[in-house]
Amino acid sequence: MGKLDITVEEFFLNYEFGPAFFKRSDNSKKRYLNVMIYEKLLALDGYTQGLHNSPQVRRTLKEIEGDLITEELYKDDVLSKVFVPEEEIFDAIEADRQNLTLKWLFTKSFEEISRQKIWLDNGVPFDSLFSRQISYSVSFDDRFLETTKFKLSINNPQLFRIVDSLKTTKCSAPVLVDDGWYIIKVVNNWTNVIITESDLTKRKENMTRLIRKNRSEKLSDLYVENLMSAQEPTIIRNSFNVLQAFIGQNILPAKKYTEFDLIKGTKLKSENPGILNIKKYRDQKLVKYKTGAVSLGDFIQWYDDRKNYFNFNTSSKQNFFVSLQQTIWQMLRDKLLIQKADERGLTNREIVKKQQKWWEHKIIFSAVKADISASIKVDDGQLMAHYKKNIHTFKNADGKIIPFDKAKNNVRSDFRKQEYMAKMYRRILKLKQKYKITINEELLADIYVDVSNEPKAIDVYSVKTGGILPRPLHPTIDWEWRAWF
Repeated sequence: MGKLDITVEEFFLNYEFGPAFFKRSDNSKKRYLNVMIYEKLLALDGYTQGLHNSPQVRRTLKEIEGDLITEELYKDDVLSKVFVPEEEIFDAIEADRQNLTLKWLFTKSFEEISRQKIWLDNGVPFDSLFSRQISYSVSFDDRFLETTKFKLSINNPQLFRIVDSLKTTKCSAPVLVDDGWYIIKVVNNWTNVIITESDLTKRKENMTRLIRKNRSEKLSDLYVENLMSAQEPTIIRNSFNVLQAFIGQNILPAKKYTEFDLIKGTKLKSENPGILNIKKYRDQKLVKYKTGAVSLGDFIQWYDDRKNYFNFNTSSKQNFFVSLQQTIWQMLRDKLLIQKADERGLTNREIVKKQQKWWEHKIIFSAVKADISASIKVDDGQLMAHYKKNIHTFKNADGKIIPFDKAKNNVRSDFRKQEYMAKMYRRILKLKQKYKITINEELLADIYVDVSNEPKAIDVYSVKTGGILPRPLHPTIDWEWRAWF
């Protein structure tokens, strides 16, 4: 259609990772494709309006490009260097056959764990001490674990090293870990029966994947650590204080914001906290490092694009300080990784350009939707007319009609939804007349998908949480299309 197309690969990924409502109906692939076409048509309309040049669209695309190229950097510099010998895989399979049941005693202080150890040495049963630790705030599962040797070695190497040297029913000496002191007991230890050949194949694939993942994560952490330390970054305290006050003002309850007194001792002390304006400080350097700097404005922009994914620790002023500081380091990490990937020319890779184009179409489609929604003007006369026409839909739980003044917000929402769908429908019809659409029906029929024409198909929402930008794995059709069919 026009200058845009939908390839087999794009359709397949969109369909497989997209919502399931079409997968439950007859002719699933064709109906799904039709909606993809509608979105592409609206994207074409967005191009003609110049929306692809809007600052918001360009910034969003730049963020996605950064995520795509750093993913390629990760493949080149980390994943490609991870090798798992076959003998290690078989050792892992054997370790995963060995099941463990663990219990432990825990205390915050060495003095208390020492008392627990003395009682054990004097013949007090472990289970008696264990039962004493179970309370309203401490559940059985907080002191108990069923796992395998392999899983324990991956998930908690420190605990594995302790357990691996213990005999069944024996207790460890007091062990210091980050959060306190432990005495660990191996309650049970048994090995699964010999596995079948098909099960062995599955386990081999699973063990390879898990070992590669674990090893690549460690290598990635080291890679980032070296990248950061080479730049010798420093957070500038005055700018940090401004940022802390601004973020605090936006996320903290008023009482806690006053309690933390984030304005105190800063240049902001003469300002009204209720009207703190970050714009006047945007050009101030927040972080300086060997080859550049990050301004307050840079950070705020980066933060605004991700703020729904952040959860600062606000339990105390110090914890808030530390969590904000960690977020700044995360932003610098992203910036340095993107810079490195960009310098290497990874934006020119075909896989990057292809995926970037898919995302561009989706983002422009979303911008067109937003414009259509913003064009809907509503007045009280329209709302009253809509209320009278559809009065039977505005009832309470007892089936009684809700008066207009109390139903007004619901009436507005319903009216806007109706107007929005009507405008979208008219726009799509107009675009279908403007652009010639050609579908290769034979090719569509040959595309294999996991689920189609299945009334019990379920929705699975996949999000890419790693990298520098949390996002869906691939662009997919909007969930709102469900209301159209």
